Amino acid sequence: MTGRKHFILCSVDTERRLGAAAYYQIRKQFANAIVPAFARDAQRVERVSRRMLDVLPGVSGGRPELAHLKNTTWEFTVVNSPQINAFAVPNGKVVVFTGLLRLFPNDDELAVVIAHEIAHVVARHSAEKVSTGLVTAVLKMVLALATGEHGATDAVVDVGLNLPFSRRAETEADSIGIQLMARACFDPTVAPRVFEKLAAQQRHEPPAWLSTHPAGKDRAAHVAKEAPKAQQVYHSHGCSDWRHGMQTSMRGSDL
Repeated sequence: MTGRKHFILCSVDTERRLGAAAYYQIRKQFANAIVPAFARDAQRVERVSRRMLDVLPGVSGGRPELAHLKNTTWEFTVVNSPQINAFAVPNGKVVVFTGLLRLFPNDDELAVVIAHEIAHVVARHSAEKVSTGLVTAVLKMVLALATGEHGATDAVVDVGLNLPFSRRAETEADSIGIQLMARACFDPTVAPRVFEKLAAQQRHEPPAWLSTHPAGKDRAAHVAKEAPKAQQVYHSHGCSDWRHGMQTSMRGSDL
């Protein structure tokens, strides 16, 4: 499911401890704004997320590169804030802000974002970032000692290594995410529109080479290329018939 080889020095156990510590701090920071589990927004995120988590065991299929998912404790926290954002920390902890939910009232659109965050956990991007950070920290120190410069060499390493890694991870999460949402019978054809809408929210997008994320138009173009493969997955899982049956059932329940 992950398309490239990952440079990971961090053990799964260490990754989980880091994730638990980070999640504790996040919940402490937003303690007064956490939406209770019984609220509509929290239930919506849970409903969309669980549909995708339910297909993860079938996706992993005993593949060794996904063995770290075996004991993952998934948890989704909704924060009442106008921020249009969501993020994941290791060991299946995902935070979603209500500003994002307002931007994407359609569950298929919301699934694009949540699948992307789940994909970060699937691909162990946090562990890879920690591992890359260790290497780049040593490289920065060596360059600083060799040149007598600090700020300039740090910038070179960031622009040359850290930021490109971050953009590759985001692109990979987009690719994994669109496949995952299709397996869960969410419509993958909405994915380009999601990234177009996200890009429209950014008034001042930095140059691509200085950004942690690919440009919004580039992400939209990338998932548009990925969409045909995702549609094949969608149809092979009988999603069209399943959704038609669900819509018929819902109409019948209103009578």
